[in-house]
Amino acid sequence: MMKKLTFALVSVLALVAFASCDKENDLVSAAKISVDPTTLTFDVSGGAKTVSLTATRDWTASVSGTGVTVSPESGSGSNDPQTITINAEKNDGKTRTAVVTFSCGNNLEATVNVTVTGALGNQMAIEDVYKTTAGTVVETSGLVVGVSTRSFIISDETGYLMVYRGDDATEAGAKIGDEVTVEGPVALYGELIQIDEPTSCEVTASGQPVSYPETPTVIDADNISTFDITEVSYIQMSGIYATSPDSKDPNTIHHNITIPGTSVKGSIAYPVADLGLAEMEGHEITVTGFFAGGNNEYYRNILAVDVKDNGKPQVESTTIDHVIAAEANSLVSTSGTVMAICQKGFIIADETGAIYIYENKMPGVKIGNKVEVSGTKDVYNSGHQIKSPTVTVTDSGETVPSYDNFTDLTTSEAFNTYSITKPELVKVTGVLDNGRYVDVSGGDLRVSMTYTIDNYDAMNGKTVTVLGYTTNYLLDEKTKEPYAWAIVVVSVESEPYIEVNSKSVSASETSATIEVSSNVEWTVSREGSADWVTSFTESGSNNGNIELDFSANESQDARIATFKISGGGVEKTFTLTQQKSGVITISMDSFSAVSGNIDENISYTTAKEEGTTPPAVNDGQIRLYQSNTGGKGGSITITAKEGYTINSVTIGSGMETTVVYVVDAGTESDEEDIKKNGTLEVSGISATSVKFYCMGADKTHRLYVNYLNISYVKNE
Repeated sequence: MMKKLTFALVSVLALVAFASCDKENDLVSAAKISVDPTTLTFDVSGGAKTVSLTATRDWTASVSGTGVTVSPESGSGSNDPQTITINAEKNDGKTRTAVVTFSCGNNLEATVNVTVTGALGNQMAIEDVYKTTAGTVVETSGLVVGVSTRSFIISDETGYLMVYRGDDATEAGAKIGDEVTVEGPVALYGELIQIDEPTSCEVTASGQPVSYPETPTVIDADNISTFDITEVSYIQMSGIYATSPDSKDPNTIHHNITIPGTSVKGSIAYPVADLGLAEMEGHEITVTGFFAGGNNEYYRNILAVDVKDNGKPQVESTTIDHVIAAEANSLVSTSGTVMAICQKGFIIADETGAIYIYENKMPGVKIGNKVEVSGTKDVYNSGHQIKSPTVTVTDSGETVPSYDNFTDLTTSEAFNTYSITKPELVKVTGVLDNGRYVDVSGGDLRVSMTYTIDNYDAMNGKTVTVLGYTTNYLLDEKTKEPYAWAIVVVSVESEPYIEVNSKSVSASETSATIEVSSNVEWTVSREGSADWVTSFTESGSNNGNIELDFSANESQDARIATFKISGGGVEKTFTLTQQKSGVITISMDSFSAVSGNIDENISYTTAKEEGTTPPAVNDGQIRLYQSNTGGKGGSITITAKEGYTINSVTIGSGMETTVVYVVDAGTESDEEDIKKNGTLEVSGISATSVKFYCMGADKTHRLYVNYLNISYVKNE
């Protein structure tokens, strides 16, 4: 009997143990957590509410937000729901939000979003504004603690927030010490949440006391790239102050702070006048204020509250070769003679070398000036330069310096084996493209004449020899590989050339101007008898105009005067054609519309592709494109009113392309090539319409229409 009882007891204990193990194993194998409900809303008085938590592992609770607590804050895992109390304090201020997070197991979480309605209604605490998404319209309030000409910073007990009034603003719209209520959409500037262009801003009190944290966060080379750029914080920067115009809008001035030891700059955001920055150019300054956004990887903006002038930095002046050897982002000072100038800076040289002074604006120096320059040493795409410079002219002499000591790279072998390690005077030869690029025959890279002061478009397509100083490489945006050198031009020389176009005028006109593009002195002579031209310009040099005077044509025959222009061993012939009486010539330098009447007797229509709506005008050009399927693409059709006949049409193109034209929708011409800034004339016709197509497929597939010359006559 005793043995049976013992066996029974063991069996019961085993079953209990087995059941316990099953429950434990279930908890181990089914880790989960959930909470219900997931949102709670309290009124102004606050109070306590409960939620049901199921967590199969030991759990903990945490709260993000103010005025909310949770009880208990931790517990053991269980398959059974547990009751948790969430408490909210009475809220006499703005509506608050908080998030209660329950965590257990391997990164398992469940959250409850808590809203505590405030006595101020829909106004949000600043910390809650940061939790919203871009585009959300919010209302908040706070004390103005900093201002710029376009924005202001407000604070409450939960943080700081920037209110940006818009790109066209010229003042903050509030003063430091104002209490304001603001409503408007949330937007991102970089990664910084702000209220952008508020729909309302009401000052509710003025002259309130303002205090700042005793110790701002110091931003320097060690942390400028890594500190938190998602919220406004109270910071301080020190560095060399310099202004520069915006590359796209010269009327916008950037107020830069070059911080030693880093290529990331500080920038004072739209500073107010009473900061006194005008007297601090080139000085070392310490700026205290509020982080106002990182507009890209190179800048960190600060809305300044206080600026301390530490004076002009004392940097020992060295030779240019010592500057080139100096570490990037170090302060340097040197002197030299101005050797070359572009729209963004200039080159100086001494007996040891040359260096580029990058001002990001048109320099105020002239070639031959002797200058002292101090600023920050910079290395940009292998090019050595001084940025954020302070420039002092010590000798205003303008004697042209000698350029005899240059590196000759006029052969492709010399060109391809050269690499930019520092600014050097070089000579290269190639074909000019787009008024800027020089393509060396057999060259691996192009040469880019950077921000030239003179216009060289007239030399496009011609062989030129360029003397200038290399500055840096230009990199492809996608591959980041070099595709060109940048060079500050000293001179551009070309083989002698003269370019001149013929002119067609109406019967009633008695004067005309013909433009000449040239780099030599030239003379003009009349060929044959054309005494109806009473006078013309007989000589000139380089680019200029030929002015012609003549009588009106009262006959029923067109007349042509032929001229020869010559110089530098080049001769060109051009003509002046005067239409017979009753013919009108219409010239269009640009288009104010893409479809419509040219005058009461002539109309035109355009299509980006056949059957499509007209394309837009872009920079004074109608831009036509090939069909998506290749072949003939965009078109322009010239149509005469009934009773009138088109005699000739000349089309001017801003793009090298191939054109085919149709007369009266009947006869299709052969293909015609138009060079860049060239013309195609359809003459000797008698038609009511002329249509031009740009070619697609393997042909150049764009046609940029710069102008049309149309001659037509009323039918007899």
